[in-house]
Amino acid sequence: MTLPSQELGTSIPITSKHAISVTLPTWQLVLDFLERDESVLQKMPMGYPRFQIHPSIKKLCAYLEGLYAKEGEVAFVFPTYNVAKRCCDFVVEKSEIIPNVRVLQLAAVSPKGECEMDVVFLPESEFALAKTYWEYSGQGISSRFAEYVLYHCEIKQRALGSSNTLKLSNAKDLVRSRIADILNDNGSKSQHTDKDDIYLYPSGMSTIFNIHRCMLDTLPNAKSVCFGFPFVDTLGILKDVGPGVHFYGFGDEESLDSLEDRLANGERILGLFCECPSNPLLKTPNLQRLHELSIRYRFPVVVDDTISGFYKVDVRPYADVIVSSLTKFFSGEADLMAGSLILNKESSFYNTFKKYFNQSFEDTFWEEDAIQLEINSRDFVSRCQLANTNTEAVLSLFKACPIISKVFHPSVDKSKAYFDSVKTKHGSYGMLISIVFEKEEQSAAFYDALDLHKGPSLGTNFTLVIPFVLLAHYKELDDVKQWGVDRNLIRLSIGLEDKELLLKSFQKALDSAMRI
Repeated sequence: MTLPSQELGTSIPITSKHAISVTLPTWQLVLDFLERDESVLQKMPMGYPRFQIHPSIKKLCAYLEGLYAKEGEVAFVFPTYNVAKRCCDFVVEKSEIIPNVRVLQLAAVSPKGECEMDVVFLPESEFALAKTYWEYSGQGISSRFAEYVLYHCEIKQRALGSSNTLKLSNAKDLVRSRIADILNDNGSKSQHTDKDDIYLYPSGMSTIFNIHRCMLDTLPNAKSVCFGFPFVDTLGILKDVGPGVHFYGFGDEESLDSLEDRLANGERILGLFCECPSNPLLKTPNLQRLHELSIRYRFPVVVDDTISGFYKVDVRPYADVIVSSLTKFFSGEADLMAGSLILNKESSFYNTFKKYFNQSFEDTFWEEDAIQLEINSRDFVSRCQLANTNTEAVLSLFKACPIISKVFHPSVDKSKAYFDSVKTKHGSYGMLISIVFEKEEQSAAFYDALDLHKGPSLGTNFTLVIPFVLLAHYKELDDVKQWGVDRNLIRLSIGLEDKELLLKSFQKALDSAMRI
């Protein structure tokens, strides 16, 4: 096993200029990064693309600012006018001033054809709000899109009514067919998914943003429910876009009782969002009971199965909509962003949602990213099987360690029976583990001693480790503590390395922690 670089700011993988992770080699450097230490930030030109804008995208934005910006304006580039317009609307709604924002409709022209490019210009003071929309919507342009425009295209203002003329491959159809085949092979004969009910997006978060937008546009206005402690931006979207959210952070039976009381007392909800299992606590909700409530009180259930993946679990008996980040296990290479949104034909909301997507869906998934995703996902199933074997071995090592106070994994959580109820015939309990040591100093010693990849994201073909709660919730550590989320939690995504070498690496790090 070739040891990865432990140099701050090294892209992960180091071989790809489109890498989506970045090396944070020590516990202290993670804290320095979160405190915005300038000496650390200068060494980190890249990061997770929704949170840290890729250098190629920054270069394109700077170029467009030079051509078209007014004094004091900054640019954000989006793939369609509608996405750009929603960014403007978000900024205007959330701003403390009345900002002057505008969309410039451009075309990138090359011998391959013409593609749309819509640029939001806004005052520099509103950059943070536009960046929040970029993170939430997950529909900003990708680094491959930016490089295509920078190095292969002439930019011109687009004629009204003109459309994309780029010649497209069949990569997206192949990906959608691959997902449908996996689902249909895993599920019962009564459950069938057509590829035409699978919609591809440029990120996993974009699928959540867009199904939420669909619900706001098609269902009676009401707050959503977020059931269980989710990935940070899922809750952010439900809080900040639309009428708000009821948050049941524990996602347990007591939470279900409370939700049922709320519904029985006559309150309507827009819909319910949950993860199977949750990130990073790896708890599984009682999907059967949630489904029963959804039938009785007429609301859709959206299940994010990113952490398990549709090879390991089949949530269709209980979900109206399934969303997944294909960035993670399905791709595995950590060199692109993608997401899938699946409409369940058996859902009572299917016709409503299908009509909406037939009328409103825009394909914003860049063609070159789709081609790479199709290539990356060809061995998805075999990769899952190998990573599962490695995870079981690593899990046993952690469970036996006396200084680890908590181990989080679907197989050891008290919600295991709920996971088992949706586990497929090929399924396992997944490749993600979270651990908490008795002392913060032990956590830091373990992390620092690891000679594995250390950075954000998960589901990579290589093992990837990060102090997840610090990184995702640094400004709200006291708030998340009430939901059982420990500030020093370390999240580990187990990869395809040789099992014995992997165990040796973890044991070495545990030995360092035990000396504290």
